[in-house]
Amino acid sequence: MASWMSLYKRFSPCQTARVKQLRPWLLLPLVLTFLGACESGDPDVVTPTPSPIPSSAPSPSATPEPRVEFFSFGDWGTGTPSQLEVAASVEADCASRGCDFGLLLGDNFYPTGVSSVADAQWQDKFENVYDGLAGPFYVVLGNHDYDGNEQAQVDYTATQSRWRLPARSYSIRLPEGAAEPLLEIFVIDSNAFGPSAATALQNALDASNATWKLLALHHPIYSNGLHGDDSAGINALLIPTICNKIDAVLAGHDHLFSHLDDPNDGCAFRQFVIGTGGKDLYATNSDPRAVFSESTFGFGRFEVETHRLYMEFRRSNGSLAYSFEANK
Repeated sequence: MASWMSLYKRFSPCQTARVKQLRPWLLLPLVLTFLGACESGDPDVVTPTPSPIPSSAPSPSATPEPRVEFFSFGDWGTGTPSQLEVAASVEADCASRGCDFGLLLGDNFYPTGVSSVADAQWQDKFENVYDGLAGPFYVVLGNHDYDGNEQAQVDYTATQSRWRLPARSYSIRLPEGAAEPLLEIFVIDSNAFGPSAATALQNALDASNATWKLLALHHPIYSNGLHGDDSAGINALLIPTICNKIDAVLAGHDHLFSHLDDPNDGCAFRQFVIGTGGKDLYATNSDPRAVFSESTFGFGRFEVETHRLYMEFRRSNGSLAYSFEANK
């Protein structure tokens, strides 16, 4: 009881004659009331600290999900306004949403390829046209490239950092250096695809541990454009090699955009023809395998995540023509 009396005496500035007459055991309620009513400034009075509320925010150290973004088109090296329009549209899209690289699907220089690594077309139709894009540009050889010095396009890789054609056939594993890549793109030369190339592709596919696998070549397997199916004459060798091992095929050659699926081929892949980089366009033909087709200049955009492959075709004016998503 003496301790309560001590508390009572500390608050003497707030006492009244009436309080002094009260018995000590009646003081407790009054003292507690006076604690809130009087500003004593007493250093012995301790204000309780509220307990913190646990945060539900994710840890900043969480590893982000891997993601790869790229653009793609073929049949582009013309130096014409249509090529410049596509280039400007790609540049604007990459500036807005980001791009890790470009994939060029062949017929890189019209009408007859390049003569050497010093050909003026390197500046007029590539370097100066795509100077607003950091790259890199991974490259496929087309039939018009074989009308000139196709080896010069391979050799140009060693002269700078943006153009990447290390061999006529090669693969790209992304993200670079990943032990288990999110994406692997197998680039083949459809102008010279024989048994040895098929064996090399089959071995590379069997060894790949990538989540998503794409095939890039110039000549389409199927097409509802001017050249039709198998214009390179390689389907009998190529389709058994990639059957049920590839998620999607990217090609050029026919100057249009088309998404084709053949439900009767027994193989689980879809094909995108994107020959829309700048050369004169072709008409689209009616085809039951065509999910969507349009004859217009533009580019394909691809976004790849662990469980999602998303693509869209954008016209050279930036408008969206078509989009598609696959999940696994």
